[in-house]
Amino acid sequence: MRFFASLLLASSVALSPLAAQEQKPQPSPQPEARKEEKSKKKGGDDSGAAKDFDIPMPVNVPVKGIQIPHYGENGQLIMLMNADVARKTDDTHIEMENLKIDAYSDDGKKFYIELPKSVFNLENRVLTGNDRVLIRREDFEIRGDQGEFETKTRFAKVIGNVQMIIYSADNFQ
Repeated sequence: MRFFASLLLASSVALSPLAAQEQKPQPSPQPEARKEEKSKKKGGDDSGAAKDFDIPMPVNVPVKGIQIPHYGENGQLIMLMNADVARKTDDTHIEMENLKIDAYSDDGKKFYIELPKSVFNLENRVLTGNDRVLIRREDFEIRGDQGEFETKTRFAKVIGNVQMIIYSADNFQ
Protein backbone atom coordinates (compact mmCIF):
# COMPACT_ATOMS: atom_id res chain seq x y z
CA MET A 1 0.00 0.00 0.00
CA ARG A 2 2.88 2.40 0.76
CA PHE A 3 4.21 1.69 -2.73
CA PHE A 4 1.04 2.93 -4.40
CA ALA A 5 0.85 5.95 -2.10
CA SER A 6 4.46 6.82 -2.91
CA LEU A 7 3.91 6.22 -6.62
CA LEU A 8 0.85 8.42 -6.64
CA LEU A 9 2.63 11.10 -4.64
CA ALA A 10 5.59 11.04 -7.01
CA SER A 11 3.40 11.40 -10.07
CA SER A 12 1.35 14.20 -8.57
CA VAL A 13 4.43 16.01 -7.38
CA ALA A 14 6.00 15.50 -10.77
CA LEU A 15 3.33 17.51 -12.46
CA SER A 16 2.46 20.18 -9.93
CA PRO A 17 2.69 23.83 -11.02
CA LEU A 18 5.90 24.13 -12.99
CA ALA A 19 8.13 26.92 -14.28
CA ALA A 20 10.19 26.22 -17.38
CA GLN A 21 13.88 26.96 -16.99
CA GLU A 22 16.61 26.08 -19.46
CA GLN A 23 19.68 26.46 -17.23
CA LYS A 24 19.48 26.75 -13.44
CA PRO A 25 16.54 25.39 -11.44
CA GLN A 26 14.77 28.20 -9.57
CA PRO A 27 11.73 28.22 -7.31
CA SER A 28 8.43 27.87 -9.14
CA PRO A 29 6.70 31.26 -9.25
CA GLN A 30 3.03 31.58 -8.43
CA PRO A 31 1.17 33.75 -10.95
CA GLU A 32 -0.63 36.80 -9.55
CA ALA A 33 -3.93 35.69 -11.10
CA ARG A 34 -3.70 32.43 -9.23
CA LYS A 35 -3.05 34.17 -5.90
CA GLU A 36 -6.09 36.39 -6.40
CA GLU A 37 -8.24 33.42 -7.42
CA LYS A 38 -7.26 31.48 -4.30
CA SER A 39 -8.03 34.43 -2.04
CA LYS A 40 -11.52 34.74 -3.59
CA LYS A 41 -12.37 31.06 -3.09
CA LYS A 42 -14.07 29.81 0.03
CA GLY A 43 -13.28 26.50 1.70
CA GLY A 44 -9.95 25.98 -0.05
CA ASP A 45 -11.45 24.51 -3.24
CA ASP A 46 -8.86 24.62 -6.03
CA SER A 47 -10.86 23.04 -8.84
CA GLY A 48 -10.23 26.07 -11.08
CA ALA A 49 -6.52 26.32 -10.31
CA ALA A 50 -5.56 24.15 -13.28
CA LYS A 51 -7.11 26.58 -15.75
CA ASP A 52 -4.39 29.18 -15.19
CA PHE A 53 -1.55 26.65 -15.10
CA ASP A 54 0.96 27.23 -17.88
CA ILE A 55 4.56 26.55 -18.82
CA PRO A 56 5.77 29.71 -20.56
CA MET A 57 7.05 28.59 -23.93
CA PRO A 58 6.04 29.52 -27.49
CA VAL A 59 3.68 27.28 -29.45
CA ASN A 60 5.31 24.96 -32.03
CA VAL A 61 8.86 25.99 -31.14
CA PRO A 62 11.02 23.10 -29.89
CA VAL A 63 12.91 23.81 -26.68
CA LYS A 64 15.98 21.60 -26.28
CA GLY A 65 17.41 20.50 -22.97
CA ILE A 66 14.58 21.90 -20.86
CA GLN A 67 14.66 21.50 -17.08
CA ILE A 68 11.49 22.11 -15.10
CA PRO A 69 12.01 22.13 -11.31
CA HIS A 70 9.28 22.16 -8.71
CA TYR A 71 9.84 23.20 -5.12
CA GLY A 72 7.66 22.60 -2.11
CA GLU A 73 6.35 25.25 0.25
CA ASN A 74 9.47 24.95 2.40
CA GLY A 75 11.76 25.57 -0.60
CA GLN A 76 12.90 21.95 -0.87
CA LEU A 77 13.21 20.41 -4.34
CA ILE A 78 10.33 17.99 -4.83
CA MET A 79 10.79 17.13 -8.49
CA LEU A 80 12.97 17.91 -11.47
CA MET A 81 11.79 17.16 -15.00
CA ASN A 82 14.41 16.95 -17.76
CA ALA A 83 13.39 16.58 -21.40
CA ASP A 84 15.69 16.44 -24.40
CA VAL A 85 13.06 18.28 -26.45
CA ALA A 86 9.75 19.90 -25.44
CA ARG A 87 7.25 21.44 -27.84
CA LYS A 88 4.02 23.18 -26.95
CA THR A 89 1.64 21.94 -29.66
CA ASP A 90 -1.24 24.23 -28.64
CA ASP A 91 -2.37 26.18 -25.59
CA THR A 92 -3.14 23.00 -23.64
CA HIS A 93 -0.59 20.33 -24.68
CA ILE A 94 3.17 19.94 -24.41
CA GLU A 95 4.93 17.06 -26.17
CA MET A 96 8.18 15.91 -24.57
CA GLU A 97 10.87 13.56 -25.82
CA ASN A 98 13.12 11.53 -23.54
CA LEU A 99 11.51 12.86 -20.37
CA LYS A 100 13.31 11.90 -17.18
CA ILE A 101 11.82 12.85 -13.84
CA ASP A 102 13.57 12.79 -10.48
CA ALA A 103 10.92 12.99 -7.76
CA TYR A 104 11.04 12.70 -4.00
CA SER A 105 8.33 11.26 -1.76
CA ASP A 106 7.47 12.58 1.71
CA ASP A 107 9.65 9.92 3.32
CA GLY A 108 12.69 11.07 1.31
CA LYS A 109 12.69 8.19 -1.16
CA LYS A 110 13.85 9.16 -4.63
CA PHE A 111 11.80 8.08 -7.64
CA TYR A 112 13.07 7.96 -11.19
CA ILE A 113 10.48 8.09 -13.98
CA GLU A 114 11.36 7.74 -17.65
CA LEU A 115 9.06 8.39 -20.61
CA PRO A 116 10.61 8.33 -24.11
CA LYS A 117 7.61 10.16 -25.59
CA SER A 118 4.95 11.91 -23.54
CA VAL A 119 2.22 14.53 -23.71
CA PHE A 120 1.31 16.79 -20.80
CA ASN A 121 -2.19 18.26 -20.76
CA LEU A 122 -2.07 21.64 -19.04
CA GLU A 123 -5.84 21.81 -18.44
CA ASN A 124 -6.31 18.58 -16.50
CA ARG A 125 -2.61 18.07 -15.57
CA VAL A 126 -2.40 14.56 -16.96
CA LEU A 127 0.91 13.26 -18.29
CA THR A 128 0.48 10.44 -20.80
CA GLY A 129 3.27 8.23 -22.09
CA ASN A 130 2.38 5.94 -24.99
CA ASP A 131 5.83 4.54 -25.72
CA ARG A 132 7.21 2.58 -22.75
CA VAL A 133 7.20 3.72 -19.15
CA LEU A 134 9.76 3.09 -16.42
CA ILE A 135 9.27 3.90 -12.74
CA ARG A 136 12.16 3.05 -10.45
CA ARG A 137 12.95 3.42 -6.79
CA GLU A 138 15.73 1.81 -4.78
CA ASP A 139 13.45 -1.07 -3.75
CA PHE A 140 11.36 -1.66 -6.90
CA GLU A 141 11.03 -1.12 -10.64
CA ILE A 142 7.90 -1.02 -12.81
CA ARG A 143 7.87 -1.15 -16.61
CA GLY A 144 4.97 -1.03 -19.02
CA ASP A 145 3.90 -0.13 -22.54
CA GLN A 146 1.95 2.99 -21.51
CA GLY A 147 1.45 5.17 -18.47
CA GLU A 148 -0.90 7.86 -17.32
CA PHE A 149 -0.25 10.15 -14.38
CA GLU A 150 -3.16 12.25 -13.10
CA THR A 151 -1.61 14.89 -10.91
CA LYS A 152 -4.80 16.42 -9.51
CA THR A 153 -6.09 13.13 -8.12
CA ARG A 154 -2.64 11.64 -7.40
CA PHE A 155 -3.49 8.57 -9.44
CA ALA A 156 -1.07 6.76 -11.73
CA LYS A 157 -1.50 3.70 -13.87
CA VAL A 158 0.83 1.64 -16.01
CA ILE A 159 -0.86 -0.18 -18.88
CA GLY A 160 0.11 -3.10 -21.12
CA ASN A 161 2.82 -5.69 -20.57
CA VAL A 162 3.42 -4.50 -17.00
CA GLN A 163 6.42 -5.95 -15.22
CA MET A 164 7.34 -5.25 -11.61
CA ILE A 165 10.56 -6.22 -9.91
CA ILE A 166 10.73 -5.89 -6.13
CA TYR A 167 14.30 -5.66 -4.88
CA SER A 168 13.42 -5.34 -1.20
CA ALA A 169 10.10 -5.98 0.52
CA ASP A 170 11.16 -4.20 3.71
CA ASN A 171 9.15 -1.07 2.87
CA PHE A 172 5.97 -2.94 1.88
CA GLN A 173 3.62 -3.70 4.77
